[in-house]
Amino acid sequence: MTTTPMVSVKAEQAQGEERKGKPRYSRDGRLVGYTSLQAGAASDPDSGLFARRSFFLLPHHRDKQPHGPYAVGAPGEAVAPRTIEPGKVGAKTLRSQKGQAAEIAAAGR
Repeated sequence: MTTTPMVSVKAEQAQGEERKGKPRYSRDGRLVGYTSLQAGAASDPDSGLFARRSFFLLPHHRDKQPHGPYAVGAPGEAVAPRTIEPGKVGAKTLRSQKGQAAEIAAAGR
């Protein structure tokens, strides 16, 4: 079986009841990563939920459809997996955008 390496993943901040463990994922595609919070991480004072990042791929993304809608470019929420670090927003790279010539704006600004 041949697999295409992940060059970009969609990043999303979601709220949940737990600081750690696999978050619920109920959409098309597949969850490929998520954050675990430190023991002292605060929850939202109103809802009591924790803000965590999750990373996923949808069926029409480049890993499953290399010649599909994202043959060049990537979704606006996509970041390069190699740029994801604790406490920092992931970044877009020329590789994650598949050589797109347009200027790449930093995520989260």
